Amino acid sequence: MRRLSIVLAALLTSAFALPMLAQPSGPPPGIVKGEGKGKPAEKRGAGRARLAKVRDKLLKQRLGLDDATAKKVEGLLAEHAKARREANQKTRQAQRELRRLLRADDEDQDAYRKALLELEKSRETMEQLRKKHLAELKATLTPKQQAQLLQAMHRVRAGLARKIRGGGAAAEDDDGGANRKPRRRPRRRR
Repeated sequence: MRRLSIVLAALLTSAFALPMLAQPSGPPPGIVKGEGKGKPAEKRGAGRARLAKVRDKLLKQRLGLDDATAKKVEGLLAEHAKARREANQKTRQAQRELRRLLRADDEDQDAYRKALLELEKSRETMEQLRKKHLAELKATLTPKQQAQLLQAMHRVRAGLARKIRGGGAAAEDDDGGANRKPRRRPRRRR
């Protein structure tokens, strides 16, 4: 009886395990490494073109800049975005390396030290880029225009975040909410 139950258990286990072994290994069909992360290149390009159009409208209408100044500021913003993308890529690479080391439960302390140093360097680079960018904007814009630009850019980011999450009034706005006036909180009654 005991031998029969052992044979039956082994038979049932193999019956359930065989279909799993028959499945192809690797990603599902149509999924290639890197594909599906973010949007396809043509959609990213279209999104960047739309963002440039929104920025141009924002610089000329909201900040009241003339064409030459708006073009100069747009150039600064585009240059900074490119440098920021490169620095972000280095940050992501360092984070991937740290995750790989942790997943492998590696004991190579030098590898951890190197990955952490790379991460720290890339973050310092980002901070230097931000300071450089702000200094260039200060040289071009008045303090009021700087404040207006920073507020408008914040609203655009918030609007895009709402759009990505799938809701909010900014999802329908053509400019991501940049031209919308900030909401005021109601005063508390005492």
